[in-house]
Amino acid sequence: MCNIYNIKGDPFSKLSAEEELEALDSLFYKPAFYNELMELAKNGNSRFILGQRGDGKSSIIYKLEKDLKNQNTLPILITRYDGFPGTNNECYFLYTIIQSLTFEIAKHLFEKRKDNKRLNKVQKAQLSLFIQAFYDSQSAPQFVELAKVIRAKKNKKILFGFINSNIRFLNKLINNAIQLTSSSLNTYLQLNGNGTQLENLLGEFSISDINTINKDDIIGWGKDKLVKIIYNLKEIAISLGYRSVIILFDKIDECQLVGTDVEKVAEFTAEILTDTDFLYMQNISIVFSLWSEMKNSLGSKGVRYDKFKCIDIRWDTNGLEKLIDKRLLFYSIEKKNPVCLKSLIPDEGVRNDLLILANKSPRSLISLLEYISCEDNRIDIVDFSLTAVSKGAIKFCKEFDYESLLPSRLGKSTDLINWIDKVLAIKRVNFSLKEASLALGQTLNTTQQYVDYLKKISIIKDSPLPDESGKSRYDIIDPKIKYLVSRGVTSLDR
Repeated sequence: MCNIYNIKGDPFSKLSAEEELEALDSLFYKPAFYNELMELAKNGNSRFILGQRGDGKSSIIYKLEKDLKNQNTLPILITRYDGFPGTNNECYFLYTIIQSLTFEIAKHLFEKRKDNKRLNKVQKAQLSLFIQAFYDSQSAPQFVELAKVIRAKKNKKILFGFINSNIRFLNKLINNAIQLTSSSLNTYLQLNGNGTQLENLLGEFSISDINTINKDDIIGWGKDKLVKIIYNLKEIAISLGYRSVIILFDKIDECQLVGTDVEKVAEFTAEILTDTDFLYMQNISIVFSLWSEMKNSLGSKGVRYDKFKCIDIRWDTNGLEKLIDKRLLFYSIEKKNPVCLKSLIPDEGVRNDLLILANKSPRSLISLLEYISCEDNRIDIVDFSLTAVSKGAIKFCKEFDYESLLPSRLGKSTDLINWIDKVLAIKRVNFSLKEASLALGQTLNTTQQYVDYLKKISIIKDSPLPDESGKSRYDIIDPKIKYLVSRGVTSLDR
């Protein structure tokens, strides 16, 4: 727990966007590209958001979802990919989009039932069919929570003598007197779909037929039919008053099936990301949050970056400082005289070193400051001691989760730690092959093999300046490893 003067709570304890959703508006610092990204999404332009883990991709996605709801659009957030195969999975993506869209439209009508008058008979029949086919009973608790909100609103009207059948339905639902099934939801929404056949949409399927079809069968209908369903759902959303639909994909690179393997993630997403016809559908935009390491792999699989532009969300040091200052303002007691990074670390050189150490990552900077604060045990700290800064920075660098930021082409995670230890043992941030050979006690040939592999896994790179004899020199890439070398640390001690 922080002991910083003028701070209430711990501004550095929560590292993920999911932990801070309630305070997202107060904590979120808009990067320069944010407003443009939102306008593009509103107008049906698909985009890729690229960044390392910890760069704030999820925060941007969650903020987009929240802001787009206030822009007369219908944003759909997808973060779960359970049951997807590793390849040839576009229909699974499409099914999930359909299910999410169906749920959001049903939720809209559940809260604003009179809006069903905006739909024509065919659309009502379509939506009834979709609810029957795609409604997920696991979503019922969300409708119950929404019912509580609706009942609370209508109870205010009851005080003035207003009552209708909605309250009785909602009371039964909240009190578990009825089971919210697709049939009861259809009835409540007054969707006239019973017995309707939509031959032009799915073939000769009736409502009773649809109720017996499972997910695998629907996926087996193929891409064209599923895309047609999405098109019809989009048209229903527009009839309800939305100007467009935005599908937001996040956490694909955290899916258990693919882990942190760049090639597996690329294969997992390649089929849908190369379907330009779908991504070009009018009034629908797709925003994919992806690991920046995937860009080259996806490009080799045919992803058209000339059609769907990438947004690199990496932060510069100035942006990182403004981001952390907004966080500190939120936690400051005296808002007119808030704590800021400059007040905590007055020395500009030290402050800049820490911003560089965070390596363009908001999560890393927050974590680094947590380490530093834990090393300073004083009460009502106005600024961190240099001793706490040094100890905290070293501990942060030694305990950092390097495996999460590097492509998993190493086998066991301990292999990466062993390779970093070899670099630390060289004791130089810039070195020649001969210097590395002497430090490691190995032949030049063996050391050359080590160097080639360290370059392959992005721990070192060729230095722009060769040595006096014209031979190559090498630079450590990660500022955290550089920092440990500069502090005389020769092992991560893991």
